[in-house]
Amino acid sequence: MALLGLGTLGRSFGLVAANRGVKTDGIYGLIRHPAYTGYLIAYLGYVAENPSLPNITLLAVSTAFQLVRIGEEERVLRGDERYRAYARRVRFRLVPYVY
Repeated sequence: MALLGLGTLGRSFGLVAANRGVKTDGIYGLIRHPAYTGYLIAYLGYVAENPSLPNITLLAVSTAFQLVRIGEEERVLRGDERYRAYARRVRFRLVPYVY
């Protein structure tokens, strides 16, 4: 899922939150941040296979940072009417029917 999301972004991917265009096709029609969903699935799989307090802590910390990044990206993108319309249409950020 992460590779699908990042592959769709192409040159729109960046390390700093910025409006590089609004992607709405493919997997982005289901959730707004599929690359982060892919990371979360991978992290959860690793922790399920290797359960330990340090791994669970790392999962919690990395997920918290991803949620902050999602918030920052959306804060920047909310200035774009196309993104606001997209966000109204695609309600879930990370996990369909959950968040």
